Amino acid sequence: MSDNIDLTDKASQAVVEALMASYSRGDFTDAIHRHLHEDCRYTLYMDGNAAPIGGTTTGRSAILAVLFRYREIFDYILFRTRTLSARDGIVRQHLEIILRHRISNERYEGSARFVWAVRDGLIVSCDEYHDAPRFETFFRLHGGGVASGNPAVAIDPTTTDRRKTGD
Repeated sequence: MSDNIDLTDKASQAVVEALMASYSRGDFTDAIHRHLHEDCRYTLYMDGNAAPIGGTTTGRSAILAVLFRYREIFDYILFRTRTLSARDGIVRQHLEIILRHRISNERYEGSARFVWAVRDGLIVSCDEYHDAPRFETFFRLHGGGVASGNPAVAIDPTTTDRRKTGD
C-alpha cells in the first residue's frame, strides 16, 4: 500500500463506518437492515470446523444471526476500527479488538482487516481476515461454545473501550 491514504469514496466509507459504529455499540439490527444488501456475502477467513465461527454466510438475515452468535461467545471489551482506504466502492479497515470469552473468561487480543464492497449505497460483501491459526488455537484451548444464561454485553457506547470504564 502506498504512503498516500486514498479516501476519495466518502459515500462508501460513510456506509461502512455507520454500520461498524452501530455494531460496536451492540445496537446493530436496524443498521444491518439499513446498510446491507439483501444478498450480502460475509466471509470470515477461518476454518469453521476449528472454531465455532468462520466461513461464508450469505443473506442479511443469516449474517445478522452470525453477528448475534459472536455476541453470545464473547464480551466485547475493545472494538476499534480505522478506515485505511475507500475508493471505487471498496473500503478497507483495520480492527483492533479485545474480547472476553464467556465460557473460559479468557481474553483474546488481536487485530483484523476488513475489505468491504459497497454498491448503490449498500454493502454487498465483507471479507474479514484474522490471524486464523492463532484464533483457532484460542478456541481449541478454551472451548468454543456459548455460556448459558449469559446475556450479550455491549461496549460502552460513549467510548467503545470498556477498559476506561473500570471493567
